[in-house]
Amino acid sequence: MTWSVEGTYIEACNCEAACQGLLDLTATEARVAQAIASGAQPQEIALSLGVKIGTIRSHMKTIFAKTGTSRQAELALLLTGAVLY
Repeated sequence: MTWSVEGTYIEACNCEAACQGLLDLTATEARVAQAIASGAQPQEIALSLGVKIGTIRSHMKTIFAKTGTSRQAELALLLTGAVLY
């Protein structure tokens, strides 16, 4: 699977590094963004990272601001390169 961000194709295994570089996300924000793109819910992400749900929500707000998205679905579409017609 490859992802396209602003015309650059990214292998799925390198998404975290690509998110950091192309979208100016921190390492943790990139992990959260990748988890969202894979369909994980905020509660699941919080459990897997060992943090509170409020921390994940805070990361999500920052991720949305940096990516110009406003919903989890939009972020997932951006990171997977999906196109809606």
